[in-house]
Amino acid sequence: MSEIYYSGGTSRTMYDVEMEEAYASIDKVKAVFPWVRREDYFSVSSPAYHEILKEEVVTCCFPIAATQQMVGPEYALGNRKFCLQSGTSFLRLYRLYDQPLPSWMPASAKVMFIGDNHAEFGRPYPQRADTFHDLYFRADAQETEQAFNLPQRRGQYETFYGVTVVDGQPVRVKQYVYDAQGGFSDWDVVHMMHCKRLGRHDLLNA
Repeated sequence: MSEIYYSGGTSRTMYDVEMEEAYASIDKVKAVFPWVRREDYFSVSSPAYHEILKEEVVTCCFPIAATQQMVGPEYALGNRKFCLQSGTSFLRLYRLYDQPLPSWMPASAKVMFIGDNHAEFGRPYPQRADTFHDLYFRADAQETEQAFNLPQRRGQYETFYGVTVVDGQPVRVKQYVYDAQGGFSDWDVVHMMHCKRLGRHDLLNA
């Protein structure tokens, strides 16, 4: 079980925590953050250069129940991002998006989640993480590629997008491609379930 995204010339793969590649990534994280426990997460990413943070980052995703126990029911998903060069880390928490569609978004876009960055008490935090957030959406592939000048990358099963926003403007777009259904592929189902859990039926067909 894995997912891959592309952002310009960068790609990142997310692995189930029991996959061999996940163990290799955790070893790199533990070399900088000895307190990390692999069993706290359900998936781990390959290291990937982050264009805003200006360093390699490994993303470790919490189980949904653990996210909600830690930060409350508002958030559908959560992960911890480890910045390997600076030795800093932060939480990325995903909540429902309920604002108007930004003017630069493709008209066909359905924004499902906004990803906010949060410091953890007592742990060094990269200050650049305060300068951006991400929006996660689905949209017509051709329209999205044209709107953001992206290469044609489309999954056989599903394609989703994440856009990093700084000062209200898009600065990078990630293309998430899935060639088969799996544990990472059904963002729309997660969105539907979270809307129903919170009683936000107004967002289901927005």
